[in-house]
Amino acid sequence: MERRFEELADLMDEFGLVEAKLSGPDWKLLLRKGNATAPNPPLTATQVGPEHGLAEPLQEPEPEVELEEDGEPILSPMTGVYYSSPSPKAPAFVREGQEVQEGDVLCLIEAMKVFNEIVAPRTGIITKVLAKDQDLVQTDQELMVLKSE
Repeated sequence: MERRFEELADLMDEFGLVEAKLSGPDWKLLLRKGNATAPNPPLTATQVGPEHGLAEPLQEPEPEVELEEDGEPILSPMTGVYYSSPSPKAPAFVREGQEVQEGDVLCLIEAMKVFNEIVAPRTGIITKVLAKDQDLVQTDQELMVLKSE
């Protein structure tokens, strides 16, 4: 059991977390680093089912790409694994050139076994998709570009 706590602490360090909440059907666990004065602000993401299964081994992210097109970059709010679709056999949520409405799901980011929906902040057209399915993405990494209409 002690080894599992060490693994959880290592994951917290790896992802830069100061607090983690875990729960099961009949248990709850709160992990907080010793000098943490305040937890990270909550993310505005929705939890969805783990329909993707296990991700491939994590790889280093590719260097950031210079954007030639004007538009607003859609940034990852967290470090995790990028998924372009709700399940492996489903079509991608969006593709380049597609019009999206405010609130449309653009992709999923899996962090600590939780799938978080990344939604369009406004209506527009996806001009570029920069991340690839199952890439490890970092906080504030550009995922795609949205050009407002």
